[in-house]
Amino acid sequence: DNARCLLSQSVPRFELFCVFQQRLTDSVNFSRPWPDYVSGFGDEDNFWIGLELLSLITSLSNSTLRAELFDWSDAMFSAEYLGFVVKNASTQYTMDYAGFLSANSNVTGDSLSLCRGEKFSTMDRDNDNFGGSCSLIYHGAAGWWFRGCSNVNPNGWMTSGQVDNFPKAVHWYSVHGNKNSLKAVRLLVQLPTEGP
Repeated sequence: DNARCLLSQSVPRFELFCVFQQRLTDSVNFSRPWPDYVSGFGDEDNFWIGLELLSLITSLSNSTLRAELFDWSDAMFSAEYLGFVVKNASTQYTMDYAGFLSANSNVTGDSLSLCRGEKFSTMDRDNDNFGGSCSLIYHGAAGWWFRGCSNVNPNGWMTSGQVDNFPKAVHWYSVHGNKNSLKAVRLLVQLPTEGP
């Protein structure tokens, strides 16, 4: 319901991307149980399309993931990943990708590497490799592909201003570290296009 497919103006190659996650305000609580992350939730500005649909989309072709990250000065940072895939429910929606596209990114490194090959976890389904639940302890009960615990939390708590030393907030390590909140985040996956 909430997927937004668009010719992204922030991508200079004019490829078709589908927005599968977006956080612009705090109007939607992302601290949710497993069934919500599987089926999707949200409103027009803040949403997660669901693991089931995301798995289907990424199974169609060799997809590219694009993360668009906004700090409190409204600077936009981007990170792209080739071969992004979310596997099906039998794998607990394991996420993987072939490589970090540094030439298409303006962040300082591959923050997603600690999530690579991980199963999805939520507040009520702990699939991470940590002794406790990364979702509950460090990430504001958000769902994500955590590995004991990761440097990426786009589904964490939204804050009303720059907050330092708060890993439960929305963050991406290569944009001001893993304890400094971001203002907004958008995750997109490239859709297959027909050749000429």
